[in-house]
Amino acid sequence: MKISFSFRLMLVYFLIIGGLAWFIVHKAFDILDTSVSQAAEGVMVDSANLVAELVSQDIKDGKINLDRIRFLIPAYLERNINAQIYSVLKQKPDMQIYITDDQGTVLFDSAGRVGGEDFSQWRDVWLTLQGLYGARSSPTNPEQIISTTEDKTMYVAAPIIHNNKIIGVVSLYTEVKNLDPFVLLANRNITQYAFIVLAISLLFGWLLTWLFSRSIHKLVAYADAIGSGEKIPPPKLREPEFKRLANAMDGMREELENKEYVENYIHTMAHELKSPLTSIRGATELLQEDMEPAQQKKFLGNIQDSTQRMTQLVERLLALASVEKRHKLENVETFLLKPAIKKILAERKQKIQSKNIQIKNATPDKLKVTGEKLLLEQAIANLLDNAIDFTGQGGEIEITATNENGQYKITVTDNGSGIPDYAKEKIFDRFFSLPRPDSQKRSTGLGLSFVHEVMILHHGDVSLKNIFSKGVTAKLEWPLTF
Repeated sequence: MKISFSFRLMLVYFLIIGGLAWFIVHKAFDILDTSVSQAAEGVMVDSANLVAELVSQDIKDGKINLDRIRFLIPAYLERNINAQIYSVLKQKPDMQIYITDDQGTVLFDSAGRVGGEDFSQWRDVWLTLQGLYGARSSPTNPEQIISTTEDKTMYVAAPIIHNNKIIGVVSLYTEVKNLDPFVLLANRNITQYAFIVLAISLLFGWLLTWLFSRSIHKLVAYADAIGSGEKIPPPKLREPEFKRLANAMDGMREELENKEYVENYIHTMAHELKSPLTSIRGATELLQEDMEPAQQKKFLGNIQDSTQRMTQLVERLLALASVEKRHKLENVETFLLKPAIKKILAERKQKIQSKNIQIKNATPDKLKVTGEKLLLEQAIANLLDNAIDFTGQGGEIEITATNENGQYKITVTDNGSGIPDYAKEKIFDRFFSLPRPDSQKRSTGLGLSFVHEVMILHHGDVSLKNIFSKGVTAKLEWPLTF
C-alpha cells in the first residue's frame, strides 16, 4: 500500500517532536533530581549548623557534653509529624545525626550503628575539621560497591566551635530515597505537562500538515484540470512558494494554450471561409460571361450572402475568442432582467413579425440577476435567435425566469422542429449548425459555443432538450453568488 505524502510528513514531524520531547523530559528528570538534592542539602546545612550551635552551648571544660543531645534526638525521632506537604504525607522524621570529636571519632550516632568508629577520613568530617564545608554522598549499604542514586545517603556536616577552635563535628544524614515522593510527584507532573505539550504540538503539526497537504492537493487538482483542458483560475494558496508555483503553471498553460488556440482558430477559420470564398469565386467567374439580368442578380445575391456569412463568421469568432480567453468575469452587476429581454426582443421585432411568431415573456417584473450584463444579454440573444430560426410561421416562443434554490434560471421554449438525435451530442461544438427549416441555410455554428463559454464564466450551465409535444427548451442556469 502506498503511503501518502501527508502521512509521511506527519510521521516525520511526530518522530522529531516525540524525540525532542523525550530528550527534554529525560534531561528535566535529571535536573530535577539534582535540584531536589541541592534544595535538601541547603536545608540540611542550616539544620546541621543549628544542632552544632546547640551542642557548643553545652561544652564544659573544653569537652563536648552530649547529655541533652542524647535525650533530644531520640525524642525527635519518635515524633509523629503527620505533615501534609502538598500531596505528600510525611509521618516520621527521616534525618539522622552523628557527632565526632576533633579527632573524627564518633561520640554519638542516633542510629546506634557507628558509635566509637573513626570517621576522620570521611569527606564530611575531614573537610569540616579543616575549616571547610564538608559533605558527601555514600552508598547506604557500605558493602555495596556500585549503587544507584536512590541507594545513597546524603551527609552534611557543621563544625562545633569553642573559643574559635573546632573541637568536633555534627553531621546530619538522610537517605536519598526519602526525597523520592517529592521527586516522583514532580516527575509525574512534568510527564503530564509533557504529554499535554506533545499532544498540542502534534495537533498543531497535524493542522500544519493538513494545510500543507491541502495546498499540494489543490496544486495536483489544478494540474489535472489543466491536463483535461478545463479553464480555471489558479487555486488560492497561502504559502508564497506554492502560490508562485501555481502562477507559473498558469503562465505555462496560457502560453501553450495561446499557441494551440491560435493554430486551431487559423485552421478552423480557413476551413469555414473556404466554402463562401469558393461560392464567391464561382459566382464572379460566371458573371464574366454574358447572361440575363435576372441571372446576374441571382449570382450577385449569392456573392452578397457569402460575404455576409464571412462577416458574421469573423465577428462571431472574435466574440467567442474574447470569451474563451477569459478566466473570470470583469464587470459583474445586478440588473433587472425583464427590460434587458424586452430590448433583445425589440432588436428582433422585424424578424419575429415576418414569421408571425407569438412571444410570451413571462419574466417577473422585479426579478434581478447578477452577472456580466453584456455577456448574459448576448447569451439570451443567441438562444432567442435559434428559437426564432427554428420556429415556423405562426409559432410561439415562451421566456421564463426564476431565482429558486440558489440558482438563476432562464428558459427559452419554442414549438419548432426540435433537435435531431444525431445532433444532440454536437450541439455545442464549434461550427456545428443545423439547416433552418424555411431556408435550409446554416448559421456560423458559433452561437451556442459562445453561450456555453458565457455560462462557464458564470459557473453555470446551458442545456437544450426536446420537449415531449414539439419544440426545444433552452435553459441557462448559474448560481446567485459566485
